[in-house]
Amino acid sequence: MTAKIMSSIDAKLDPLIQTVNEHTADLKRVDERLDEAEARVLQLETANEPLHAQLQALEKKVETLTEHVDELKNRGRRKNIRIFNIPENTEGNNAVEFFEHWLPRFLGMDTKLGRIKLERAHRSLAMKPGKDQPPRPIIARFHAFPDKQRVMAAVRRKAAQGDILLDGRKISFYNDLSAAVLRRRKEFTMAKQRLREIGADYAMLYPAKLKVSFNGAQRIFFSPGEVLSFASSVADQS
Repeated sequence: MTAKIMSSIDAKLDPLIQTVNEHTADLKRVDERLDEAEARVLQLETANEPLHAQLQALEKKVETLTEHVDELKNRGRRKNIRIFNIPENTEGNNAVEFFEHWLPRFLGMDTKLGRIKLERAHRSLAMKPGKDQPPRPIIARFHAFPDKQRVMAAVRRKAAQGDILLDGRKISFYNDLSAAVLRRRKEFTMAKQRLREIGADYAMLYPAKLKVSFNGAQRIFFSPGEVLSFASSVADQS
């Protein structure tokens, strides 16, 4: 009787055992494939390590070359200034001759024969603005860099007395800088606001550094974060 029961149980278990064995074999094959895949991934990662290093080196080289090109651009512009908000057609048909005499006269400068020699002067290369649009800026290139420096010094003296006005219009003078340098300088906007709040004087240095004067001491900061940290430390002490 017992033998008959055991035989019946074995008969029922055999299909289950066969199924389990089949699944076990399938799982073993899956494990083998996973091991193979992991080995291939490791092989690819190892093979790509030199490529990754080369890519990083190339990215660094591109960054360095970009900075070098931007530096060359700014060197080429070092004798230039930009003048904003002078009405269109003020300069007439000869912008060079006009601004050679207008600049020293308007800024109150002593010059030989009442003029400063320019290589060229023209409006920016944009479409002529409409009636209600601001005028295009003037780009003036000096024959000699010291003359450009003298003009900018005269601009600072005039600005110290208040807004620089031409027939009631506020006009501005700036160094002619590349877009990259202008972006870096713009990043200091919030930092300069904080310096004004704590009563510190500052000046932007080329290409994008901030010289800060506070309580008789001067410091130079190379990033907006450094300026903000300085301003916060001063505020905490007050």
